[in-house]
Amino acid sequence: FVHYAGIILLTLTRVLISRVRSCPPDFDCNSYIQMVDSIAFNPEIAPHHAMRIVPPLMVRALEGLGLNLEHAFQVVSGGAYIVFGLVLYYVFRKFAKEKEIALSFTLIILAAHHAMQIPLTQVHQACEALYYPIALGLIYFTFTRKATLVFGLGLLGIFTRQNLFVLAVLSLIYLIWQDKKAKPL
Repeated sequence: FVHYAGIILLTLTRVLISRVRSCPPDFDCNSYIQMVDSIAFNPEIAPHHAMRIVPPLMVRALEGLGLNLEHAFQVVSGGAYIVFGLVLYYVFRKFAKEKEIALSFTLIILAAHHAMQIPLTQVHQACEALYYPIALGLIYFTFTRKATLVFGLGLLGIFTRQNLFVLAVLSLIYLIWQDKKAKPL
């Protein structure tokens, strides 16, 4: 419990001290901002951006609760970072013999990987923030042989970031190959 509380405290602190930047012109985030108002077809939005509807829908729901656009994106991106830290520790804890080793690896990954921290300042890139916990979930549920959860996360991944679809398909193929059962198919 203490390690989970520590991870929450550290990741939440990181989220709160990160300086949020506005979305630069010609960046993907402009598409996601537009999609908060409507996920209907818009020829101005690149097709591969238009498929990433999960973050804009989450932001729209948070706006419905009274948050402004920037704060809603910050909650989605920051929340994904916090959830990733917790899930990462949980997964490492399953495989490490000692809690301190799991905690150390978790903190190293959370602190050292620059790409993971970009959505904390570029909060409108929420699909990148959601990528990490979904990908880790796909990997974990593949190795624990939970085909239904792999399939569900794969569907969520399709509408978050398309390369998660590839990971989900490969995970399901792996499960078919390992278990010699048709359920993942």
